[in-house]
Amino acid sequence: MPLIMVCLFHLQGGNYGNSASIFTNNPLANTNRINTAYQEANSGTLADPAVSANSMTVAAENSLKGSQNEMASFSSWGPTPDYTLKPDISAPGMGITSTWQNNTYAMLEGTSMATPFVSGAAALVIQKLKQSQPDLSGSQLVSQTKNMLMNSATPMKDVNYHGNIVSPRRQGAGQINVTAAANLKATVQDPATGIGSVSLGQISSSRSFKVELSNHGSVPINYAVDNDGGPMTQIRDQKKDGQVHDISLTGASLTSDQSNIVIDPGQRKTLTLSLAISPTVKSNQVVEGYLHFKADQPGQSLSMPYLAYYGDTTKEQVIDSPAFMPNSVFHGGYLMDENNTPLGISDRVSLSAYVNNHDNKTNWRKVASYIHPARVAFSPNGDHHQDSVTPFVFAKQSLANVKAQIVNDQGNVIRVIDQETHTDKSIANDSGNLDLSTSFSMWQNPKALQWDGRYIDQSTGKSIVVPNGRYHYQLVTTNYNDGADQQQLASYPVEVDTRAPQATAVTYNRKTGRLTGQFNDHGAGFTGISRGILSTNGHQFGIKLTKKAALAGQFSDRLTSIVKQMLMKHQANLTLTDIAGNSTKVAVHRKLSGLVTKKANVSFDRAPQLKWFKYGTGKNASSSYLEISNKKVFTLYARVPKGVPALNAYAKDTGTNKVVKGRLNPKTGVVAFACHFSQTGYETIQGWSQVPQKKFGAYLKSPSTLIVVSQLPKAPLIAKLKKTTPKLISNAQAQKKTKSIFGSPIPNGHKTSQLTYRRAPSKGIKFFQLHDNASTFLNAANSATIYDLQTHQLTINGQVSSPNKQRLVILATPDEADPANRVRISKNGTFKFKVPFNPTEQRGVGYNLYTKTILRNGQSKVQKQRGILEIYLDVVKPSLAVSENVENNRIRLTGTVNDNVSGVKLDVNGNNLFSQQKDAGFNSHDQNQPLNPYPDYQINQSYDLTPGRNTFTVKAIDQVGNVTTKRFVANGQG
Repeated sequence: MPLIMVCLFHLQGGNYGNSASIFTNNPLANTNRINTAYQEANSGTLADPAVSANSMTVAAENSLKGSQNEMASFSSWGPTPDYTLKPDISAPGMGITSTWQNNTYAMLEGTSMATPFVSGAAALVIQKLKQSQPDLSGSQLVSQTKNMLMNSATPMKDVNYHGNIVSPRRQGAGQINVTAAANLKATVQDPATGIGSVSLGQISSSRSFKVELSNHGSVPINYAVDNDGGPMTQIRDQKKDGQVHDISLTGASLTSDQSNIVIDPGQRKTLTLSLAISPTVKSNQVVEGYLHFKADQPGQSLSMPYLAYYGDTTKEQVIDSPAFMPNSVFHGGYLMDENNTPLGISDRVSLSAYVNNHDNKTNWRKVASYIHPARVAFSPNGDHHQDSVTPFVFAKQSLANVKAQIVNDQGNVIRVIDQETHTDKSIANDSGNLDLSTSFSMWQNPKALQWDGRYIDQSTGKSIVVPNGRYHYQLVTTNYNDGADQQQLASYPVEVDTRAPQATAVTYNRKTGRLTGQFNDHGAGFTGISRGILSTNGHQFGIKLTKKAALAGQFSDRLTSIVKQMLMKHQANLTLTDIAGNSTKVAVHRKLSGLVTKKANVSFDRAPQLKWFKYGTGKNASSSYLEISNKKVFTLYARVPKGVPALNAYAKDTGTNKVVKGRLNPKTGVVAFACHFSQTGYETIQGWSQVPQKKFGAYLKSPSTLIVVSQLPKAPLIAKLKKTTPKLISNAQAQKKTKSIFGSPIPNGHKTSQLTYRRAPSKGIKFFQLHDNASTFLNAANSATIYDLQTHQLTINGQVSSPNKQRLVILATPDEADPANRVRISKNGTFKFKVPFNPTEQRGVGYNLYTKTILRNGQSKVQKQRGILEIYLDVVKPSLAVSENVENNRIRLTGTVNDNVSGVKLDVNGNNLFSQQKDAGFNSHDQNQPLNPYPDYQINQSYDLTPGRNTFTVKAIDQVGNVTTKRFVANGQG
C-alpha cells in the first residue's frame, strides 16, 4: 500500500524550460531552455497536475555530482500561476538507460526519466520511516517522506555563472540525495502548508514568516541558521541571448530571530524570519534563495528554498502587444479569419499571392507587422470568405479566466462569445510558440473564441448578423493573483462590412496591352497588396489595383504576353475583393484591334523541381557538400525546368532563416543564388522552386533539397571548382513530389494531431460512429443508436477492407487472448461489437487488427496494428432551474445550473454567462463523493425589455454537447 501512495504523488515537471524561452527573430537562439526573449513576471512552465501543492514535482538534472552537476536546460521552471514555489526537487534525467519497445533498452532524457528516480528514492525513505516511526501512515507518511527528500537535497551551483546558486524556481530544493534523506532525523517545513519550502507570493518592502523544525530522532540537535548568501534575484544576460541566472539582490536581507536553535527529541520549534527590502531596490522582481540549517551532528543539516515576488505580478501586460507594435514579443496579437488569414492587410487570396511568392521578402510571421488596425474587417455573409474572426494572441501568464466579448462603437457589450477558465500561458514547443487558444482547457473546442459576426435579436430570439460598422473584439483577463491590474483588457478594432465593391469600365486594350478600369468600395476598401483576379481560359492572374490603401480609384496594369495571348481567343472577367472579403465579378470588354500579340512559347504543365550543381571532380564531386575558402560571399548554382512561366527559385540558409531569390536564366534553366557565410562558417542551404497554379494565389512547390557549404582556409575558391549540370527527373515524376500551397498555414499547435494527441487512423478498418485513434464525445442524442441505457453497453460498429484476410480483437476486457474479445466479421466486412460502458465514463477502448499478407516468396505474414477509440460518454443532461420575474419593464432570471460532470456552460441569448472549470473528469474514483465537485451556479440576471415581444433563451451545455433549454417571452412597454 505505501508504494501505491508514492506513485500517486510523484509527477514530472515537464520539458519546456523557462516560459520566456520562445521562438524569436533570432533562429539561432535556443527555445525551451534558459535563453529568454523578455523579462517575465512568472517563469513557470509546469502543467497540471505538476502544479498541485501536494504532488512531488520533479525537475531534471544531469546525474553528475559535486562541481560537475548541472540542471538540464530543458527542465520546466516554476512557480505555479499563483506563485507557489515549484518544482520540489531535482533528480537524474539525462542519459538514463530505460526500458524500450520490443524488450529493448534506450538512452533517454527528460523529467519523465527523473520522476521514477524520485519514486524509487521515496520508496526507500518510506521503508526506513516504517522502521523508525511505525506510527506514521497515510498522508502524514507521504508528507514527511516528501519533506525529508527536500530537506536533504543539495542546492546546485550555476555552472554558467560561477559562485551563484541555481534558482529554486528551476531546481526546487536541489539535487536529490537519497542516502541523506533516509538517514535524516529532523525536518523543516512551512507550518502553514506542511511543505519543505516557503512560498510568500507577492510582498512589499518587508515580510515576516515562520518555519517549523522537528526532531524525529533520539538525541538533541543544535542548528545554526544561515541565509546561504541570499536573498537572490534573477537577471537576463543580454550578451548571451537573454540567458537568465540568479545573483545576490543588493539591498535585500533575510534575518532570523534566533541564530542558533536546539531541538530536543520529539520536539518542534518555530523560527521567525524577516525579509527586508530597501527602497533603493527596483520593484517587480523575484526574491528567492535557500535557508540553511547547519547541524552539530553529521548528516543532519537541513535546507529549505523560499520564493517571493517583490511587487505586483498583475502589472505585467498579460496579453502580448500586436505584431505591428515595437514591444511585441510573440508577433501575434491580431484577428484572423476562419482560414487563419491575418486581417487588416488585404483579402485572403491577394495576401496568399504576396506572401507565398515572396519568400525572400516576407513570411506569414513577418507579414503580421503589416496589419493596420483601422483596416481589420470581415464580411459575415456566409460565402465562406472571411466570415468570422478569431483572436490570435499570446498570454505571458496563465490566467484564472478569459472572457471574449464584442463591444459596439457606443461602448455597449452586444455579445459575450465565451468564457474560459484556467488558460495556459504562451510558451514554445518543438515547432513554435503556442497561442492562447492552444490552452489545454480549450483542446476540446479550440474555436471557442471565434465570433461569427452575429448576435441574438432580443425581439425574435433569433441569431442575426450585426449591422455594418465598427466593433471591438475584447478579451477581459483575470489574473490568479491579487493586484492593481488583476483584470486587464485587450481590445482589437474590427469592421463588419458586407457591402460588395464595384468595378466599372473594365477594358483590355490590345494596342496598349493593358487592362484598365475603375474600382469603388463603400466599406473596407483595398490596399497596395490587393489584386483583382483576371480569369480567362481556366487560368487566373493578378491585376494590380492601387499603390496604397484606397476606397476608389483607377487601375491600369500591363499584362504579360501569356495573358494577352489568351485574351485574343477567350472571354474574361475580373473579380474584385475588398479587405473584408466581399467580392464582385464583371466581364472584361476586349478591344482587339491593333498590334499582333507575339505568341508565347510556354508550357503550363511543367512541375517545379530543383537540383544543385555538382561541385568538384571524381570521388570528391558532390551536390550536397562542398568546402570552399571564400571569405564572405559565394554563388551557388542549381538547375530548374526551363521555359516555365513565372517559375521562381529560392534558397534558405537554415541557420539564419534568410531567404534569397535566385537569378534565373529561363532559356537554360540555370539559377544562381548569392549566398553569404555567417559567423559559424558552416551553412546549410535549402533550395526549392515553385510555379503559380491556375488558381491565383496558389503555388506548386518542389521538394526542398539541401547543400552544406563549409568555409575552410585551405579549400579552393568556389569559382575554381568544376561544376557539373545535374539531370532533372521526368515531369511525371516531379508532379508526384510537388506540394500545393495556398493561404496561411495552420498555426502551431492548431493541427488536430496537436490538439487531441490524435494519431492517423489504422489502415484497413473504419468505424462508423467513433473516431479512430482519436476522441469521440457522445451525448444523449448522438449515442442513442449505439448505447443501451438498460444494459449499459456501447455498440462499436464498422467495416474492415479485407474480411477474408483480417481478424479483429476489441478489448472489452484487458486480456488480448480472451475469446470474448474476438469480433465476428460479416462477409462484406461489417461488424458490431458490444463493450460495457457506464452512462458517464471516459475510457480508451483498444483494438488489434491482424491482416494476413502474401510475400513475394509465397509465404504469408500477419501484420498487427494497434489502435484506440478514446470515448467520452455522458447521457445525463445538465440541470437547469430558472424562473422569471417581470417588473418595471425589466425581466429578472433567477435559478441554478450544474451538471453531473464539471465544465457546464450557461448561455442566455447566445451570451456566455458562466463557464465552470472542466478539470474533474468523467470517471468516479470515490463513490462517496460527487463526480462534479463544484457547487450550483446561482443565476441572477436582469435585462431591460424593448417595446413589444422579448425572447430569452437560456441554455445549459455540458462538455459532450448535452443541452437543457428554457425559453421565456415577455412583452416590453413602448
